[in-house]
Amino acid sequence: MNIFSTFLKQQKIDVLAIPQKNSNLIVHPNQYKLLIYILFGLIGNIGIFSTTIFYTKQVAPTYRSEWSISIPGPKLSSYVYLPGIGQATSNVESPYNSNVADPRESYKLIARTDEVIEMAASQLNIPKNQLGRPRVQILVNSTLIQFQMESNSPESAQKKAFALQAALELRVQQLRQEEIQQQERNLTSTLDFAEHKLHDAQKRVSDYKRESILLDNDQIRDVSINLEQLRRQRDEQVAELQQVGARLQQLSADLGISVEEARDAFTLQSDAIFQQYLRAYSQGSSDRVQLSARFRPEHPALIAKTEEWEATQLALLQRSEFLLGRPMQLGQLKQLNIPSNNSERAERSQLLQDLIMFQNQYRGLEAQLQKMEQQLIDNQTRLSRLSIEKTQLDNIQRDVQIAEAVFSSMLTQLDLSQANVSVSYPPMLLLTQPNLPDQPTAPKKLLLLATVMGSGLLTSGLFGLWVRDRRIHINPPSS
Repeated sequence: MNIFSTFLKQQKIDVLAIPQKNSNLIVHPNQYKLLIYILFGLIGNIGIFSTTIFYTKQVAPTYRSEWSISIPGPKLSSYVYLPGIGQATSNVESPYNSNVADPRESYKLIARTDEVIEMAASQLNIPKNQLGRPRVQILVNSTLIQFQMESNSPESAQKKAFALQAALELRVQQLRQEEIQQQERNLTSTLDFAEHKLHDAQKRVSDYKRESILLDNDQIRDVSINLEQLRRQRDEQVAELQQVGARLQQLSADLGISVEEARDAFTLQSDAIFQQYLRAYSQGSSDRVQLSARFRPEHPALIAKTEEWEATQLALLQRSEFLLGRPMQLGQLKQLNIPSNNSERAERSQLLQDLIMFQNQYRGLEAQLQKMEQQLIDNQTRLSRLSIEKTQLDNIQRDVQIAEAVFSSMLTQLDLSQANVSVSYPPMLLLTQPNLPDQPTAPKKLLLLATVMGSGLLTSGLFGLWVRDRRIHINPPSS
């Protein structure tokens, strides 16, 4: 109002300064415009202040409860090593590593969803529209989210804030469980497939072991050891066989007969009847030679001795054929060099016995050597077959180990997934509890300040218009 008084005083001076044509007071036209501006200013200011006063009287005060939560983003990892089977690793990356996703935006959206509002309203037993929706602000360059809930009383605002925070945590937990269940379903389906492959691999191993001659891994080692022992025994047997063969050849050369002839000679020499016939034949031969020297061939004594000698020779050949099982000639019997003297016969009999013994020993060693050679062949064949089956079994068992490693790793990963925090819905940390407001947020003192500023703007605007009109009147534009 001081401004208006100044304007009036200034206007009065201007009016007095204007020349007058008569004694009557003449009112300047600019004075009417001033009155109009003053009238509009009064009406406008009255309207502004009246509206503010009416709003503050009619509108109930509003209280706002505030609280803050933090969404930490550490990198979590779990590592499990299964000796002899495999390992399982579970990593949970920081949710802030992505350039296109921010978990705080997700929580901001979730906090304003109908599901959270309904859960919070049900806790307070009030309608959903009476609860209202929270104001959510994400603080830049931090992990903080600030929430605000309004109501007509401090206690009501705080209760709504607590209910909304509880509903938000419950809803996030539900979403987290749904994500974990989805992961478990995916892992379970894959785990079932891995288990099926493991059972198939184990069945192949069982079927192969049932049809294979390979009972355990020690068989190859045992067969290899046995094969090496047989080779060493074979070498020793060959050396002994060569030694006995050399002694046999030497004794056969000394006697001048073969082993077969020595065997025949020893058989004939061991028969008493044959020896009796042999002595009689030798004596008859000697007597016949003496008689041949004394008598003519037609002499009866020589003829009788000759007939006796021939009968002895026939008996000798028949006896040798009976003992040896084949007909023998007189020259063959002479070749055997069978002595008729007892002393010579005993000495030669020992030599023949030694020769036969060496022959039997040689044949025994030779038979053993052949048996060893066959055993070597059999063991070598068995070792080759066992090696092939061991390789095949190792391949099948390797498949079993791989299947076991995959199955165990996935089973461990399934267990770890239940303990790991979801990436999409990281845990919330309540930094500040919902406060109990002590002053209303509406109507605010700023409303009164805005009213004063609005009044000032209106008054200064009208004043500016009046000044412009006055300048135009004092200095009218030239024609």
